[in-house]
Amino acid sequence: MALSREAFLSRLKHYREEDPHECNLINARMSWLIGGQSFLIGAYVIAANNSDVWFRLGITLCLFVIAEYCARKLAKSITQADLVIDDWHYKEADLQEDVKGVKDNELRKEMESYFIGRQWKKRGEEEDKRHRESFSFQRNIYWVFLFIWVGLLILSLVLNCRGWLVDWVKHA
Repeated sequence: MALSREAFLSRLKHYREEDPHECNLINARMSWLIGGQSFLIGAYVIAANNSDVWFRLGITLCLFVIAEYCARKLAKSITQADLVIDDWHYKEADLQEDVKGVKDNELRKEMESYFIGRQWKKRGEEEDKRHRESFSFQRNIYWVFLFIWVGLLILSLVLNCRGWLVDWVKHA
């Protein structure tokens, strides 16, 4: 199949427009995740000031479950968007391979000039480490918030158990 200049440019433009779109989706999801977790941590701080021990433990557990659920869903959607970005990079690499089959030398050189500085790996090849590292924070933020919430849950249990122990010693 001969690759015309117009078909090449429209496919390349489409692929390159989708990449920033998916990156913007990842950024928006990261903002939602951080904003939601901040709200839930603020709710935890407010609820921790309550004098009822069972309320503090219950609300901590409820907020942990809500935070875990939200973080897991957003982490999954961030991972999916990252996979879509990889797919667009593979399609661009396939398009770059198609350019090599163009017979007209001038047209092929013009088409190849669009790929200077952008070398995507084909399916099955080793991944680009720079691309992987640039999305490492987005892929690992779920674990950061999980660690924070487990820490808050343990802190709540320790502080409330200490309170029970003090009350038990006073009454004994």
